[in-house]
Amino acid sequence: MSANAIALFGIALSHWVVDISGGFVSPLLPLFAEKFSLSLALVGILVSILNVADGLTQPIFGYLGDRIKRPIFLTFTPFLVSLGTGLLGISPSYGILALFLVIAGLGRSAFHPQGAASIAQYAGRKRALGLSVFMAAGNIGFAMGPILATVLVSCLGLSGTLAYLPLGLLATGFLYLSVLRDPSFRPSSWTPLTFRDVLKEIGRSRGAFLRLWLIVVLRSFTYFTLFAFLPVFLAQKGLSTLQTGFITSFFFLGGAIGGIMGGWIAEKINERFVIATSLGLAFPLFQLALTVSGITSTALLMAGGFCLVSSTPVTISLGQRYAPGSAATASSLLLGLGWGTGGLLVGAVGALADRIGVIGAMRIQELCLLLAFVFALGLYVPEED
Repeated sequence: MSANAIALFGIALSHWVVDISGGFVSPLLPLFAEKFSLSLALVGILVSILNVADGLTQPIFGYLGDRIKRPIFLTFTPFLVSLGTGLLGISPSYGILALFLVIAGLGRSAFHPQGAASIAQYAGRKRALGLSVFMAAGNIGFAMGPILATVLVSCLGLSGTLAYLPLGLLATGFLYLSVLRDPSFRPSSWTPLTFRDVLKEIGRSRGAFLRLWLIVVLRSFTYFTLFAFLPVFLAQKGLSTLQTGFITSFFFLGGAIGGIMGGWIAEKINERFVIATSLGLAFPLFQLALTVSGITSTALLMAGGFCLVSSTPVTISLGQRYAPGSAATASSLLLGLGWGTGGLLVGAVGALADRIGVIGAMRIQELCLLLAFVFALGLYVPEED
């Protein structure tokens, strides 16, 4: 296996470990709500707190990631993520729980921009496909997170979350050996763009970038609404914690498969087709999933997850093509600021759910997918170099 292939594997593996954290938290929210007597609005605020730490700080880490010579953020943040996530189960209060979510979120925030930029570097002209594998590894982690969390908690109680800690240590060790010590990561002749040059490069495509960013915000708003309230909805239907975890995992698994297929299709056709089609199909699939029950509902959730997430690596690839000299910054604006802004809005859905019920609030929120679909129809796709 070549050095590049080992590095790509190590980065994708670490993304799997880091994003287990996101899926890990979701099915535990009803348990935290019961433990601390939380309203749905407060549950939504927890998700918003996580996404502020995870998302809105990413442009800072993205800019720094484009300027530092070594992949320090990429290497050491998997352990930080596992630390914050592993301690969740022993939180003595709502405030401490929020603090641990901030620690995990900041770790994820620092990892993603430099991780996505490193994939782009090692994958070369196969950037969209490489990013698909990178995103798929993360989405598989999301899919496994609910199963791992609910199995650990069912067997060991909430303190079972501590078992997640060793995964982050192992991922950091692998990245230290395969990427941080790679002298070719950035050659001695490498010089970063100045802050003015970064702004100028992104500014040249600001109209297209803004449209793409709004699509990411609306898509992530839907994703994190389901992340927060799908387990609550299932628990209200009388399903056990373990059943809720498995159904949530199927939703995330659909996204993982979609992440791979979206990049592959984009390589064959173009980014605009994948983004618009996936958003257009996701809306009716989720609406139907909330109407029916049983295996049919689970299958529709999985299909909806497939469509919703299939455009994620494609939007990142397109954003990097808008600003090729600032890959980490471009990635952070989409992965971080876009996702974080979408996640920040989830608290409002929780407040609405307290008034009209979870299913009604979820149905109303999913209308955002139709607006994202309209934006996607007008996306600019630059010619290949």
